[in-house]
Amino acid sequence: MSNKIEGPRLASLPPPSTAEAADRKARGGTEERVGAPAPADSVRLTGAGSEIAAVSRTAGEAAPFDSARVDRVRAAIADGTFRVDTRLVADRLLASEKDLPR
Repeated sequence: MSNKIEGPRLASLPPPSTAEAADRKARGGTEERVGAPAPADSVRLTGAGSEIAAVSRTAGEAAPFDSARVDRVRAAIADGTFRVDTRLVADRLLASEKDLPR
């Protein structure tokens, strides 16, 4: 199945009026794109934005891995001594929920 979305055709837009052409010429004849930031605009990342940028820079790196700890957990599960601290799990779930956007 194929879904195709077609928007307005640019060719169907009317040519600029004489007033618009004169206005462009007065501004130096440069094309101005809608939504393009002006040269004086700046961007400032929030704390969360900075964290996301840092994570994306390190995303390709291998995560730290403690094979001895994995072996201990695996052995505890196998012999039935592994216990889940439900209070700790609940606390961490609630803490992570607070960080989710609303």
